[in-house]
Amino acid sequence: MSALPSPAASPNLTRSEDPFGPIVTLSLEAVTYRFRWVFPGTFTMGEAKSRRRASYDQTAHTVTLSAGCWLGEAPVTQALWAALMGAATTSAGPT
Repeated sequence: MSALPSPAASPNLTRSEDPFGPIVTLSLEAVTYRFRWVFPGTFTMGEAKSRRRASYDQTAHTVTLSAGCWLGEAPVTQALWAALMGAATTSAGPT
């Protein structure tokens, strides 16, 4: 894992790895959020036409990442936003 770019050093970050690859875990206040390393490469994003839902376009297409990046494992919650930014968002919704 030492060859991967590392987020800024912080006591709130821990690094680990599972069978799917490297992970950085952010622990801030009562919130824990995981980032996964996405390796560079080419893959197909979307679904075959027979499996698509009609509500939005998810046509299968080729995507190439020329460099890897850290990607959040889940959507950002209001609790995470508040822990990072110091205030919750203005829209109502679950935390």
